[in-house]
Amino acid sequence: MRLRFTVMLAATALAVATLRFVPTTRPTGVASPSHERTAPTPSLQATVAPPVTSGNVSAIEAQERSEAVEPERGASTADQDPGSVALEELARRDPFAALASALAEADETVRRTLLVSVLRGWARADVVGAGTWILSQSYLEHKVALAALFNGAMNRPDDAIRFAREAVRANSTEANACSEALISALCNAGKFEPAALFAANDARQIAAGLASTIYRRWGEQAPRPAWESALTLNEPGVRVAALESATHAWSLVDSKSLADAGRQLAAGPDRTLVLTMAIRAWLDQDLDAASAWVLRWVPTGTLEGVDLDLVLEE
Repeated sequence: MRLRFTVMLAATALAVATLRFVPTTRPTGVASPSHERTAPTPSLQATVAPPVTSGNVSAIEAQERSEAVEPERGASTADQDPGSVALEELARRDPFAALASALAEADETVRRTLLVSVLRGWARADVVGAGTWILSQSYLEHKVALAALFNGAMNRPDDAIRFAREAVRANSTEANACSEALISALCNAGKFEPAALFAANDARQIAAGLASTIYRRWGEQAPRPAWESALTLNEPGVRVAALESATHAWSLVDSKSLADAGRQLAAGPDRTLVLTMAIRAWLDQDLDAASAWVLRWVPTGTLEGVDLDLVLEE
């Protein structure tokens, strides 16, 4: 069938020619309990899921998988185990008492779940205090702890963003982990615009990867708004990563509308990228309709820059 389209395209071309985480310190802002409690100090290495190491999985996608120990996005406390709910509430008032209770649990799986609940509850009341404590504990699996922290802090996203920015500004060894966990949590909560702004203001090499994840997640929920937002970005590497992810997401659900929108862009790399991805997806979905659309617009020059032979080969 694509051979038929190739022949039709060649004919049109001839006519035209003739026309992409036991406390060791008490953080600021947490009230001291009536008496100090000494929590057990088991090794916590076994309390967290092992990191995903596949070379084909991005850091944030691995982060999202590690969050499987937590409730699903938007899950209410009614969906959680009563013990976890009770500790999460206690952590908002007395995080050290909650930590001691969680660490006293003998069962590894249950202990892990309780620790996540404690960090989520603590973060809901004091994301800076909880985050500062997490980063001061060298034996923790920080990715899991930070995922719990930021997902718990989505009732105060501005505080969560400020904490992550401070970690980056201080050049913390966990700056990347903070950024990745923050972006994942913001996307889980559907807060794509502040997530995009965070990535756009990040001058590190990780910024493009953050943007790619944000716009992939955003595009899955609201393709056109995500795509339009990507086009407003200024830093070239971030812009390309964002535009590729948003364009791909849109192409999966409505490649025709994407192609029409792409054709309206000014000639240049953005238009070429969008039209190439749109036409490729559309040809796979509806060869006849995509072929007719291409043949209609080739003579106008609005597909200039798109390597249609390459699109067909793929």
